[in-house]
Amino acid sequence: MKYLLIYFENEEFWLEIDEQLFAMRQVIVDENLKIHISCREDCLAEGMIYIDELDGSYKEIEKDEFERKWLSALKPYYEEWFKIKQRYSIGQKIEGCGRYFYPQGMIMKGEDYVAVYKGSKKVLINETLIAQVKEYDEDNFWLVLE
Repeated sequence: MKYLLIYFENEEFWLEIDEQLFAMRQVIVDENLKIHISCREDCLAEGMIYIDELDGSYKEIEKDEFERKWLSALKPYYEEWFKIKQRYSIGQKIEGCGRYFYPQGMIMKGEDYVAVYKGSKKVLINETLIAQVKEYDEDNFWLVLE
C-alpha cells in the first residue's frame, strides 16, 4: 500500500492506494473543514491513481499518519458501529440496496447500515438484495455480505 496526502483547491485528500493503484480508503477535508470519508459516502477516487498525473501538490506519507487521520474521521461513528454489530450478527440475512461500486465490491445501504457485498450474484445500482452477513470490516465500519 501507498499513502498520499494531496493538496488541491483548498482541500486535502488523504488516500490509501493498493498495489494495483486503486484508492481503497480516502478522507477529504473540504475548504470548509468538513470531513468526508469513503466508507460513509461515495467519495473514493475513481480509476487508477497515477502520481505523475495528479492535480495540486502531494506528498507520500507513512501508513501511521494515514491511520491517525482515518481513525479521527471515524470517531463520530464508533458508537453507531458498535450498535450495528449488535443488531446484525454473523449469518443473519438482511436487505440492502446497491448504491455504488468500489474496488472492494458493491456498496450496499440498508436502513441503518453500510455494507459491502462480496457474493457471486451480480447486483446493479439501486437494486435491492437480501444477503447474509459474513463478517465485519472493522477498517470501514461495514458489514460484509455474501
